[in-house]
Amino acid sequence: MSNVASLNRALTACAEQLVDCCSQLTELGLLKEEKAIYRLGKAIGEINDVRSALYRLHPKLKPELWGTPPTEEHFAAWFDQAKRVADDYCREGNHKQAIATFESYLFIGPSEKTAALAREEIARLKREHGA
Repeated sequence: MSNVASLNRALTACAEQLVDCCSQLTELGLLKEEKAIYRLGKAIGEINDVRSALYRLHPKLKPELWGTPPTEEHFAAWFDQAKRVADDYCREGNHKQAIATFESYLFIGPSEKTAALAREEIARLKREHGA
């Protein structure tokens, strides 16, 4: 099972790193590169297809939320986490990265309620800091 668990950790890390790449595209102002975003999204989807197959064979590895749509509570918790990270960036004077944090949150496709909160934070930061 350790080899399977190791594979699961590696696949999970790959997917998370690709999500980070999407965030970096935003930070670098390359988000308009739709082909890049599409390709990264497709790669994340492919990795998650492999993970799904792995979880069918080894259900004990399957994360609690895998295959279950996120609830409003999940999106709210993730927004709170993004807000804490963005606040840390603001304390460091890095308002562009704070904005990128909220843009990355929007990239996951949150509920309309929390997406509106993220868009409000982005607008506020741009208004207050010209970022």
